[in-house]
Amino acid sequence: MSHNVPGENINEVKNWKDDPWAEEVVENAVEESTEEATPTKRGFNWRTGFPTRALLLLLGIGFVDLVMTAVLHAGGHITELNPLMKPVIETSEWLFALVKGMTLVGAWLVMLKYSDTHLNFIRRACLAGSAAYVVIWTGWFVSSL
Repeated sequence: MSHNVPGENINEVKNWKDDPWAEEVVENAVEESTEEATPTKRGFNWRTGFPTRALLLLLGIGFVDLVMTAVLHAGGHITELNPLMKPVIETSEWLFALVKGMTLVGAWLVMLKYSDTHLNFIRRACLAGSAAYVVIWTGWFVSSL
């Protein structure tokens, strides 16, 4: 997996400079020398798992949707209007949570994989998906009350 080091390709250089979460790679770069670089231990890097905050936003909205839908459905407050998920949640809220969670993890893995070469596209897709998610979820939620 690439670390978005400037110079790898023109797409990554552009994305690296535009992203406020980009690490200061230049400071950490190993200069050309005859000495062998020693690896250093570092803490968890959010950039590794979430190359853009838009991805974190989309997954956060998806998780809130998962929890709210399962809890409200279990209490009998709403009915699932999504035709694909309705039979799943009517079987079990736990099954719904598992299936919905797997779709979130699957989306995260696909976007994480392609973020190395298509970060701007991933960012825009996540922002558009987040907006659509909120509009659709709000519409379904209001219509089911």
